Amino acid sequence: MKPKVLIPISIQFSIRYVVRTGFLGRIREYIDPVILLFLDNKDFEAELLKKGISYIRMPEINLPVDMRHTRAKINYWWQKKYLRSSNTPIDHHRDSLIADENILFKIRKMLIYFVYTIWHRYFGGIHKIIEHEEHVFQSNSQISELKNLILKLKPDAYLSFAPFLLGEEIIGRLANSIGISCFASILSFDNLLRGNRVPVVFDQYFLWNQDMKRQLLRSKPEVSEQNIEIVGPLQFDFYYDKSYLWDEDEWRNRLGLPPDRPVILFGAGFYKIVPNEHHWLNQLDDAIEDGEIKNHPIILFRIHPNDPIDRWEPILENANNVVYDEPWGSSTGGKAQANIDRDGIEKLVSTLCHCQVHVNASSTMTVDGAIFDRPQIGPAYDDQPGRRYDRVVKDLYKREHFLPIIQSGSLELANSKDELVQLINSAFSDSKKLSAERKDMIREICTFDDGKSTERLERAFKSFLQSNGMI
Repeated sequence: MKPKVLIPISIQFSIRYVVRTGFLGRIREYIDPVILLFLDNKDFEAELLKKGISYIRMPEINLPVDMRHTRAKINYWWQKKYLRSSNTPIDHHRDSLIADENILFKIRKMLIYFVYTIWHRYFGGIHKIIEHEEHVFQSNSQISELKNLILKLKPDAYLSFAPFLLGEEIIGRLANSIGISCFASILSFDNLLRGNRVPVVFDQYFLWNQDMKRQLLRSKPEVSEQNIEIVGPLQFDFYYDKSYLWDEDEWRNRLGLPPDRPVILFGAGFYKIVPNEHHWLNQLDDAIEDGEIKNHPIILFRIHPNDPIDRWEPILENANNVVYDEPWGSSTGGKAQANIDRDGIEKLVSTLCHCQVHVNASSTMTVDGAIFDRPQIGPAYDDQPGRRYDRVVKDLYKREHFLPIIQSGSLELANSKDELVQLINSAFSDSKKLSAERKDMIREICTFDDGKSTERLERAFKSFLQSNGMI
């Protein structure tokens, strides 16, 4: 009998990672997967039914207020003692600024954190808080219902791709409590630096690169090197498969791009990360209109899949040189709930390949685009009155996971609108500039550049199951 493995699908990117790469199809040959579906998408549910894959619609999990406060205290301690990442103060400063916290609120928060620090450091308070959180967790009625569900399923293993998300963390803790094997294959290279402690013990971690390995060993001292395997990023395998690439004429036709204008890809971020970037799009449109950017290009504006359209609408309504693209199309489940399909992946692959210059702010899209050896430019300024977000934007490039990209020299930063225009013109003139640096960066971030990360993960996962007598 095949071992039963619980596999949560919590976000749309997990569909791409788990299903579209072919990973799920490979492991179905020797396991019985049960999909724990936190994502709300009827089309994807219908697809699972058609393929005969078992799934369970998971309830929305709402922790009580006191438990959220307790977890916040634990996270604060963990960030200081173990995570120790430059991302934490950068993220805190940005969140505070965007939330527009007043000075009294900031002082109150600083005093609370100071008290936490003294209590944790000198009075051992953190151990009592962790014990309290565990007690509240185990006694919570919704958690108890989930545990009963897991026990009824009688699983042999648990495989998580986003263990930092609440639903997947909870299932992982319950899996630990009933003694089944747990695995984590981390979706993205910044995920281990998120500010929340994940109290789950995984038997094996599958990561992109050595930097992630060092981050994991630092932030979770209970993990040993033998529990970590570097496999690379599965979602980039598509970029090495020519069957996913449309020819340029088809791509232009399907996206409504003019046939004779070079294309700048503007890969937008989330408003809570890059709050002022809509001004850059407006500036680039004006610069094309005024002839400052040569070759009369068109901008393909690819909105972030989670970002509301509101801040962009006034610009798009008046732009003369911008084509709007929604990454994964419309969704039956709303924003961030898309059923990422092959057509959407082909569109992304073709966009990365055929856009001559790529612009984004400290995004993973920098890595995507570098695989296609396209010039990468990162705006790093706020020139609006008051320059409210200037430090916020510059700090994005100082975050721990992004520093190897900066240090590689593969990304050029623009500290003003004039620099942004100049760098775009330079990229059009010499597209191979920094090509060697981009290749080095790919090896640093992705470890592999062969499009076989899915195969490596499948082999590693199967090998663990075999060595533990599960298959």
